[in-house]
Amino acid sequence: MASITSEQDRARTLELLRALADETRFKILSLIAGSGGAMSAQQVAESLRLHPNTIRPHLERLRDTGFLDLVVSSDGRVGRPQHLYQVSPDAPRFGVGEVVHDEAASIMVETLTMLAERIETDPDQAAELGRAWGRRLERDAEATRGAGVAPSRQSAAGAVYEESVRLGFQPTLDGSEVFFNTCPFRPVVEKYPEIACAAHRGICEGIAGILGHSGDDAEFHRRGSEEPCSVMIPTRESGAS
Repeated sequence: MASITSEQDRARTLELLRALADETRFKILSLIAGSGGAMSAQQVAESLRLHPNTIRPHLERLRDTGFLDLVVSSDGRVGRPQHLYQVSPDAPRFGVGEVVHDEAASIMVETLTMLAERIETDPDQAAELGRAWGRRLERDAEATRGAGVAPSRQSAAGAVYEESVRLGFQPTLDGSEVFFNTCPFRPVVEKYPEIACAAHRGICEGIAGILGHSGDDAEFHRRGSEEPCSVMIPTRESGAS
């Protein structure tokens, strides 16, 4: 019976991960979780600048997998009740660990924990997942920042710095090197340090990759007894391929 339960847990975990692997669904879940309440398909669509018909199937997938609940509200008005979506109280938690400061980082912590505990993810898999997250973060930043580009974002190290601020790493930028003074992945690090650090390295590589760097360009250093983790990403010369 234990083996059956284990296989069921594995199947459930994979189902949840597939639901979150889609970029649009990841954005939707982060948006609704960050709102602190319920949102309609129209509100989500307007926030993400997408058509409601594009949003609705994703909302239903998140509902089917248990991430979202449907709430029907009439607000005392005459006419068709409004369908709203909110994060399910039974969904994976989004506030694991006191140092998590961003919903995206919280989702990452929960996902890595599920992976490590239920399907024994190895560091290479965690790194690949981290690269996917890093690419997504940088593409989102490029899509939303418009014409105004902060000076620090003119380099890959700067881009890693900016995203690390948002995720809660409390980074310091020193030229081409970013130092991570706090770790929002601490709940994972305490039990699965190899998984957490591999995913963090992957995030840095993913961000750098979108900006034209190869994985070898990002030199990641794990936290020592006294020094913070850091990543060094040299500035690419103009015209470099």
